[in-house]
Amino acid sequence: MTDRPSHGPLLPGLADRPDLDRALRRSLETLRDAADPPVADRLRAVLEGRASLRDVAREGAVGSFVGPLADAGWERYEQMSDTEIEEARRTVEGGPDTSETPPAPPGPGGTW
Repeated sequence: MTDRPSHGPLLPGLADRPDLDRALRRSLETLRDAADPPVADRLRAVLEGRASLRDVAREGAVGSFVGPLADAGWERYEQMSDTEIEEARRTVEGGPDTSETPPAPPGPGGTW
């Protein structure tokens, strides 16, 4: 089940990056679903807009749960090839990188 944002982006810096906000929400939902009830409740509060992600991340129980996972994620990132990093970035941003790909030629006729 996907929680709907009720109070804007989870972090102020994501106000103009809805793709990253969605990715962060999905990650928090995954963590919530894997966490013990007290941590899951705090993550649910963030997802529902009842608590700040920054405040909750500083709580001992949440930090103890997320810390080792973040460390493992960082270690995995450091082992990734440039291609894997680019693929992950495109996945988070919701589509292929078109910055170096010329636009497709227009299709045959049609209406505008």
